[in-house]
Amino acid sequence: MLCACQSAATIEKPKDCLSEVEMSALLKDLHLAQARIMLLNPIGDSLKRSYQREYAKVFAIHHTNTIVFKNSLQYYCNDPEKFDQVYNNIIVELNQLELKND
Repeated sequence: MLCACQSAATIEKPKDCLSEVEMSALLKDLHLAQARIMLLNPIGDSLKRSYQREYAKVFAIHHTNTIVFKNSLQYYCNDPEKFDQVYNNIIVELNQLELKND
């Protein structure tokens, strides 16, 4: 995901850019989906189908699509302070989830 970041260029905020809160929630769910997939230990085509299926579910839950996600990701990658805040939000949410499940 992070390879979408550009180093020097400043990118204008896309009109359909996800807010920091929306981006945090989406990335958190994508990371959790990745973890679920890795626990199943699929290989080859099964791995690819698992990612496609799980990512499609996450995008549907968040009422967005890969284009909006990629544009938003590129925007946040070009503003390290905002991107840092996005991941700080994720860490807070994951810590709360962990406490809830203990």
